[in-house]
Formats: sequence, structure tokens, C-alpha cells
Amino acid sequence: MNILLTGFEPWGTNRVNPSGEIATELGGHVLPVDYERAVRELRRLIRKTRPDALLMLGLASSRTRISLEAVALNRDHHEEEGKQRRWRRPIRRRGPIALEARLPLDRIFGRLKAARVPVAVSHHAGTFVCNHVFYEGLTAYSGPCGFVHVPPFKAMSRPRQIRAIRTILDALGGPLSRAATR
Repeated sequence: MNILLTGFEPWGTNRVNPSGEIATELGGHVLPVDYERAVRELRRLIRKTRPDALLMLGLASSRTRISLEAVALNRDHHEEEGKQRRWRRPIRRRGPIALEARLPLDRIFGRLKAARVPVAVSHHAGTFVCNHVFYEGLTAYSGPCGFVHVPPFKAMSRPRQIRAIRTILDALGGPLSRAATR
């Protein structure tokens, strides 16, 4: 099975982004933490790899569990700390208010629990770049598609997170294929 796996580069005060490191280690791709550039790169990767499934990862710096995102919201929200710049806007003006993940979340949840990985189902992916990319991924790609937020490595070890994402990939039908890593 050809699974496209993505994560993000470090951003803000997060000098290490586990999502990007895990994606890289498992043969996936790292997206920029920029609304438009990340979506352009995701669309390019979808065209290039023609995946059978799309799994996107992002960092949730305050979480301690693997978070399976159930819904992407049609909403961007950004505030720059210490600055007056603040905005809220729809991702797609005429798009649905929310799109559901197209992954077997119950099966994935069960497999992670059986593997003794702390896991939760999150009701939505927030309103920052992760949610933006998740919403656009669901719009651009019609196959199995979902988003997983990972905690910082200090909250859950690197080996445990890599094992968790491998468990998810196995639940989707297998590890990354060579075609997805080219």
C-alpha cells in the first residue's frame, strides 16, 4: 500500500517538531509551517506519489497522548503573541463548515490501546496550520485521509511515538511503500 506520510518542520519556540522527525524517519515528507506553502507542497506530493492513503502528522505541544483528529474545521485563526495581528477566516468560502476524517479511527484507537500507547480521539484539529492542511488534504484527496497530533518528545518518547505511527500505518494496510518515499 502506498501511504503518503507528512509532518511539519520546527516552528515558534519548538526547536524540534516530532511530527517532522517521525515522518522523516519513516520515509515521509516534511511540510513548512506556512498555510499556503504547506498546502502547495501537500498537493504536489499527492500528485507525485498518487497515494492509496494520506496520513498527516502535526505537533500539539501541550498534549501527552497521540491524538487522532476526527474533524477538520473550515476555519483559520491566528494570533501573533505580543502583536496586534489577529485574524479569523474560512479556509474555503463556500466549503462545508467541517469535514470528517476518512480513516478507521475506532480500529486505529483499538490497535494503539492494545500496543499500550496513550491515545485519544480529538474532536477537531484546532484552527492553526495543522487544521488548514488537514482540511485542504481532505478536499484535495478523495481516499483514506486523516490527521494525527503527536506530543513533544519530552511528554512521550521518540521510540514510543514511532511505534505508534507504525501501528497506525499497519492499521491502514501496511508501511510506507517505496513509491511514497521517492
